[in-house]
Amino acid sequence: LGQKVMRGALPTSVEEFRTQVPFTTYKDYCPELLEQQEDVLPAKAVRWAHTSGKSGEYPFKWVPITEGAWEEMAYLMYAANIFATCRKRGEIRPTPKKFLYATATAPYTTGVIAYKLEEEFGYQYFPPLRESEEMSFLERVDKGFWMALSEGIDGVYGMTNVLVGIGERIKSGAGNVKITTLLSKPKALLRILKAQVKSKIAGRPMLPKDLWSIKGMACGGTDSVIFRHKIKDMWGVQPLDIYASTEALIVAMQTWDYEGMTFSPQMDFLEFIPESEYFKWKQN
Repeated sequence: LGQKVMRGALPTSVEEFRTQVPFTTYKDYCPELLEQQEDVLPAKAVRWAHTSGKSGEYPFKWVPITEGAWEEMAYLMYAANIFATCRKRGEIRPTPKKFLYATATAPYTTGVIAYKLEEEFGYQYFPPLRESEEMSFLERVDKGFWMALSEGIDGVYGMTNVLVGIGERIKSGAGNVKITTLLSKPKALLRILKAQVKSKIAGRPMLPKDLWSIKGMACGGTDSVIFRHKIKDMWGVQPLDIYASTEALIVAMQTWDYEGMTFSPQMDFLEFIPESEYFKWKQN
């Protein structure tokens, strides 16, 4: 596949790569990737991930994840959990182990990443990953919510807009749930009663932070910047924003200060305007 897209070029430097290898689109990797052909890859795929298909050009864009990428992804996501729990530079605190799962399942990239974290670090998700794949998104969020009430969670892995939605649901209705409906769920009942006391003492509606003590949360979504302060008010912790895509996997993430993103160069070849071209641009 590399010989095909590089059109026989064998660059020995970055400069040669720039001049010899053409720009490509997903079309240049078809039909091989669409058909998940592994014999044309430089390394065997341990997983295949796909996009949402919203572009309409393809039902899905399938992308292979090699063993090397699979391992690097684990390091980066564990680092993300450290950053998500720290409150100042250099601080390392216990990372979460029980997560509310509020994002897309495998073979979407978010689901693939969750499997790697479960495999490497024994993280527990509500609902469980295999079970989640058989549910609609709304069913998954609802099941995860009730499991979290019974079992407790100390971490959140999800999309920012979904977490705001869960927070609004709790704020508007969880405090008014009928006790009789929870008699079969004693752990959930006790958690809600304790949360009601906390919210009444605070003089406000119930919020997720009254139900759970979250150590950290890793989130994604184009609206993360818009919702991050609202999420902190609802959940009690600042969400760590991660930028990822199916094709490039983890591109960048916030670190201990929760401000701008830091690139992860070991996952992707990140190329910016060369210094010589920058000076030409300044002169013009």
